[in-house]
Order: sequence, then structure tokens, then C-alpha cells
Amino acid sequence: MDVDLGLRDKVVLVTAGSGAGVGSATARAYGAEGAKVAITYRSHPEAAEKIAEEVERLGGTAITVHYDLADPSTIDGAVRTVADRWGGIDVLVANASSGPASMPGTAFADIPVRSWRAKLRTDIEGTFYTAQMVIPWMNRREWGRIVFVSSTGWTHGRAGQFPYEAATGTAKAALHGLAHSLAVTLGSDAILVNLVSPGAIASVALEQFLGPDGVIALRKTTATGRISTAEDIANAILFLGSAANRNITAATLPVDGGI
Repeated sequence: MDVDLGLRDKVVLVTAGSGAGVGSATARAYGAEGAKVAITYRSHPEAAEKIAEEVERLGGTAITVHYDLADPSTIDGAVRTVADRWGGIDVLVANASSGPASMPGTAFADIPVRSWRAKLRTDIEGTFYTAQMVIPWMNRREWGRIVFVSSTGWTHGRAGQFPYEAATGTAKAALHGLAHSLAVTLGSDAILVNLVSPGAIASVALEQFLGPDGVIALRKTTATGRISTAEDIANAILFLGSAANRNITAATLPVDGGI
């Protein structure tokens, strides 16, 4: 039996939707369901336009909007642009994250407090403000889905990537608290709030970082014997952010092959 995700003509805002990973895969997944997809970019509008073209080839409608987690004015501008264009926002996929607090391999004692604070404030406050701007539009329709993209790094980290994992993990841990609080607050308004928590993601960057032997070793740590692709993660986001999800909220869905 085919599952109707109920996404045709739903308005979906995907933050950081212009990269080569989860964001763009998610934008394409919603496009294939006939959704209206707003793809945000921070500094590469041409990349966002290419993803928008792919979304439309798949049967969706797409626009691109400038968005920077560190700049509330761009968040406000992006939300207003999307809502004015399509009359509201039904789904928020909060995928954006800022860069690392310091270079991998930096000792804990040597991490500049200023850069650590900037990483945490940008990721947490920027995501908070995005949700704050979007939720009133969902309230008007008495329906909404919010999916925060987290990481398994917030629970167990990854060797060799400190302090990137430490800073990201700390920010993601706060994200889980925000998501659970929102889920409880918004559930009676038919707005469901969940998290998707990817593990390692198959990519050229992962192969370069781990090397061929490292990739093989990583696969062996999973129950499935494979590393998740961006499309695997996008499919999880797609379901939680759809009408087919009728009563799942305050949940975290790991997509890591069962590590």
C-alpha cells in the first residue's frame, strides 16, 4: 500500500538547503512529493539555484532565499519572503549549522572562549529565532511540522574530531531541549516537533577523512553494514515532516545503521 505523505502544495522551508548533503537531498525529497520548497543559502546563491532547478524537475516548486543563522535580519527576511510568496509555511526543516568553534585537533585548553561562545550562540539562538518566526504561520493554519536536524555526535562524539564534535554536540544537546519543549507546547495546535539524528554520512569528505580502511572499519560497526547516505536521512525527515506523521512528536529518530 502506498503511503500518501500529503505534501502536495505544502510550503516547506529547508535551511542550508543548497549544500551537497542532507539539506539538498531533503529539498529534492519534498520536491518529488509536489511541495513548494524554499531553499536557503548563506553565501552561494548559484548553488541554491541549481538545487531549485532539480526540485522543479522532480515536480515541486522552488525558490531560493538568503539566510544566515548569525544574522536575525536575514532569518526574518527569509521567513517573510516565503510566507508572502506562498501564503504561509507548513514545514520547517532546521538543518543549518555554523562552522566549528576551532580546528580539529585543538586541545580543549586552547579553544578560544570567544569562538566557542559564537558557535553555540549562533546555532542555538539562530535556530530558536527561526522557529519563533515560523510558528505563527503554522498557528494560522492550525497545522505544522518542525524537524530539527541533530547528530549522534551529541551523545558519544567521534574520535579525532575534537573540538568540532564537542562544540557541535553541545549545541545539538540544547537543540533537543528546545525541540522537546516546543513539542509539549505546540502539540495541541497540531504542530509536531521532532529530531532526526544522523550518524556518519557517506560522502567524499568522509572518505578523505577516514581513508579506505577507515570507511570499511566504520561500516563494520553498524548493524546494517552500511553508512547512511544523505538520501537516507532526507527520507526520515520527509516522513516526520509530512501529513503521514499524525501523532509522533518529541521523538528523536537516529539514522546511523544501528551503531
